Amino acid sequence: MRRTLLSATSALALALSHSGGLSLATAVVGGAMLVTMHGAAQAQDLDAANAAVEAAKAALEEAKANGEGVKVARQALKAARAERKRIVAAQKATAEEEEERVVEVEEIEEEEEETAEEEPEPEPEEEVAEQEEEPEEPEVESAEESSEEDPESEPAVSKADKKKAEKDKKKATRKAKRKAERKARKEATENEAASRSPDAPEAKPLAEAPIEEQIEEAAEKPASVLPDDVSKSQRQQLRAAERQRRKEARKNRQELLGAAGVGAVVGALIPALGGRVVEDEGDRLVVERDGRFYVRKDESALFRDNGQNIEVERMRSGRTRETIYRPNGSKIITVRDPGGYALRRVKVKRNGERVVLFDIREDRDRRAVNYDRDLPPVRVNIPRDQYIVSGGRYGRSGLAEILSAPPVEQVTTGYSLREVRESDRLRSMVRRVDLDTITFDTGSPTVRASQVPYLANVAGGMLDVMDNNPAAVFLIEGHTDAVGSDVYNLTLSDRRAETVARILIDAFDVPPENLVVQGYGEQYLKIDTDGDERRNRRVAIRNITPLLTASSN
Repeated sequence: MRRTLLSATSALALALSHSGGLSLATAVVGGAMLVTMHGAAQAQDLDAANAAVEAAKAALEEAKANGEGVKVARQALKAARAERKRIVAAQKATAEEEEERVVEVEEIEEEEEETAEEEPEPEPEEEVAEQEEEPEEPEVESAEESSEEDPESEPAVSKADKKKAEKDKKKATRKAKRKAERKARKEATENEAASRSPDAPEAKPLAEAPIEEQIEEAAEKPASVLPDDVSKSQRQQLRAAERQRRKEARKNRQELLGAAGVGAVVGALIPALGGRVVEDEGDRLVVERDGRFYVRKDESALFRDNGQNIEVERMRSGRTRETIYRPNGSKIITVRDPGGYALRRVKVKRNGERVVLFDIREDRDRRAVNYDRDLPPVRVNIPRDQYIVSGGRYGRSGLAEILSAPPVEQVTTGYSLREVRESDRLRSMVRRVDLDTITFDTGSPTVRASQVPYLANVAGGMLDVMDNNPAAVFLIEGHTDAVGSDVYNLTLSDRRAETVARILIDAFDVPPENLVVQGYGEQYLKIDTDGDERRNRRVAIRNITPLLTASSN
């Protein structure tokens, strides 16, 4: 394949060095044909990669049926898909290269057309002869005679002008269309570059795999990023795969939500889960307590996908200790209570160093406190735009400074992760960054692939904070507008928060153990309206480390 590309490049350079004018366009076309030949070779490799993926899928099904070798088969399938993704990316690069050649041809053709039209056309010889033989008029034409002859000459002149005008109009239309297309491509590239500060990390490509593969993967983990040109029927297939994934999640309730989640059904009052179950979406439950709704889900979902091996240990009092082993030799240990609430999370590096992300000891009695009711309103003594920050207005260093800033009021005690999640009063002690560069369609938890680079600055800022404090914990908040029911909007907002978290992880290598996801539905509208409001369909980020730090002692 590399030899084919080198041959194409060499031939193109040789042709250009010996050509000019119209032959230059021919040479460029020849180069584009050679690049297309390279694309054909890649297409053959893609066919082989597709065959390898199908074979790996068949092997996985056989391993599941036999009850052994499932882990190895999954790894083989993952490797086959990775190779196919690499080939697709290479094929995309070839397509872009071919498009550049086409643009060059169009520009050359336009220049040649303009040059040809500027050259004066020689007059017919017979017309010249007629002019020479025509005797000179002894008298000047009168105005009346001139006006009588004008009608005879007008039709010929008007016909020629009309033909030229039509030709000029068609040419101008073609030229304007090509110019607009080039401008759109250029603006898209410039907008993407402008959205990132120079020191922001580059986004890894997401949603580049064939849509069929993304539909398959949606049956195993949520789809977060979709191609901009995804069709309606493909969206329906993705939703069907998502429904199947949620259905399968019900079978692993104990592993995902703790012991209390095993018998959870709508209408059941389960204090360990946080209240009465009012909605069951398979991978998420919604519980109601004191007139408020809370969404419950697997607290380890973000880093479970990248785990090489997972061990779950049943502890006393219904607790679980989950250890996720990673390919790089590190491991993440999470202890959860019977209701699935995370009590402790520790990262153990390959060298044995331990990083405690949060740790609330529930061995002691912890009296439930309604902080929203019992604490006075927070006093904000800094400018409003530094307290609730528009993420799109700052670069990487600016966002790092905001996310590492101290709370707006002194934190006198440590709080549990659950308390921080459930209390707006506690969360209001730290600053909030609104990711206003990311938008969601109504009713959708996914984003378009073209929006991924817009998270580069905030991802870079978060990474800088974690470089200084590896134990930093960020809360990713999801929100919706007021269209739809409270319960539906609650789970939708939680999925939106998870989407952003997965993009930060997959595209920018933000450590998943440092992220916590929580949806708040329509409880905190940015724009006070019951209608369809894009600005209310948003995600925000807070650094909640100061609220948890005291509880890690």
